[in-house]
Amino acid sequence: MARRMTPAQARAALRRVQSKNKQALDKYNREVRSYNQKVRAANARRKQALDKLNREIRAHSSKVRQNQRRRQTELSRLNASKTSSSRYVVSVQTVQHSFERLEGSGAADLLQGDLFNLSEGEAANSAATLNALLTESEPSEASEADIEALTQTTISDELTDFDAELDQRWRGALFSLHPRNPDAARHFCASAREMLTGLLELAAPDDDVVAANPDYIKTPNGDVSRRARIHHCLTFSTIEVEEAFLDFVEDDIDNVIDLFDEFNSGAHGSAGKLGLEQLGALKNRVEDAIKFVYRIAIHASGS
Repeated sequence: MARRMTPAQARAALRRVQSKNKQALDKYNREVRSYNQKVRAANARRKQALDKLNREIRAHSSKVRQNQRRRQTELSRLNASKTSSSRYVVSVQTVQHSFERLEGSGAADLLQGDLFNLSEGEAANSAATLNALLTESEPSEASEADIEALTQTTISDELTDFDAELDQRWRGALFSLHPRNPDAARHFCASAREMLTGLLELAAPDDDVVAANPDYIKTPNGDVSRRARIHHCLTFSTIEVEEAFLDFVEDDIDNVIDLFDEFNSGAHGSAGKLGLEQLGALKNRVEDAIKFVYRIAIHASGS
């Protein structure tokens, strides 16, 4: 027998039902809003990731095109000029041939990230530096802005990852590269040579190279070779150690060292008589080479 309710009790029961229905509806609406917010947030993250990827692709493609154009431009300038058969000229030609072999080897698809692009940049830099040295220009009075530009660097804290002294040597090298310093280029080259050598030795110490590969490539004196150090750095990464890439890195570093020897030989007379364009080209060549070697060396440190 159903319990009879008074009108007041019926209204109270109805309000309770309505309240429960409202609570259930509010809960459902909250869940819908929460779900929609999560969907919008996920879509926003996906859009941000896609936008970032597209920006990186555009930036990479732009950089690739830039290095391609720059290398072709510098080679055209070089072909149009009268060059001797000096050691440095031959060294630049070797770098160009080495890059062409790298480009045709298929290794570009195996190299991580921007290593191939950096390689093309190095090839362009070697030709640009030679063009600058072949340009005959009277030294002009350097302004404070010119001097400041020579001492600025795009290398920030990378070198301190290996050793604070490397960074100090680089700053000291830049400080010596003053247009009014009668021996600017030679002082700069001496410091930079020590830096490049020190960077590879710190990234791939003798004991580590020997322990990892007892059949390491030796110098004629039986010491750990530069090629062995580069190979050691690359084996700590997922990069395929392609012979064409090892050849190019070796040839590229040889080219920078040949550039140092060019100045040490006195072939260009007093280094202080070089124009700002030539000093700037020298600095840029070495700076980018350091970044290239650093990019290879970081693999050995597990970065």
